[in-house]
Amino acid sequence: MKNKSWRHHYLPVFYLKGFTKESNKFKIFNVQEKRFIKNGKEFSPESYFFEKDGNTIKFNESETDFLETQHYSHFDNNAAKLIEKINSSSIDNRFNVDEDDMPALNHFVSLMYWRLPHRKEELRNFVRNNDLNTLGLAIKDKNGIKDKKREEELKNSEPFLNAYKYYNSLMDSMRGFECRTPYTIIESTDKFPYLCSDNPVILEKNEMPKVYEDDYLFPLSRQQVIHKNK
Repeated sequence: MKNKSWRHHYLPVFYLKGFTKESNKFKIFNVQEKRFIKNGKEFSPESYFFEKDGNTIKFNESETDFLETQHYSHFDNNAAKLIEKINSSSIDNRFNVDEDDMPALNHFVSLMYWRLPHRKEELRNFVRNNDLNTLGLAIKDKNGIKDKKREEELKNSEPFLNAYKYYNSLMDSMRGFECRTPYTIIESTDKFPYLCSDNPVILEKNEMPKVYEDDYLFPLSRQQVIHKNK
């Protein structure tokens, strides 16, 4: 039996590698305390910005990491290829992307927003204050009638909340599939590289944003930031 993963990065390792120094590591600055973590120690991308069992789903006495290993990792791998394509290109060839790449990039931005640990309570409140139909789901009995009791039980379960943060981002990519909002990729200079943070998506709205509609800024790497602007 294979070992279950537990180090679930809310900032993917491939993404963090885009912000490392020549040493392939980075320093972390605590904005609130106005100091570098561990006196300026350099960290590898694998060693930070993860949550222990953050995407583990627990059913009764069993646990599974399929959400992390089969779903998040799948989309992270696709996003890594897309961002690498952008980073290795330039404005001369429109960074080698077209409008068909944008839904995938939008989906990754949504994943980056909702997988952050501090977004969990925001998502929990949204789920509790809406019925399953609003969330894009439904539970019905054998006669096709909504089972409201089961719906409430599901909404208040921790496994459902963990799964819904992924599902919600998946729906974002479908909601915005036909979106043709202009995007701009802005390059940095070697002297002023873009920075990464533990809250990397800067959105127009502070709560329950619609990634496929709202304006946002998102650093792709040290070299590029994407600006979505209506």
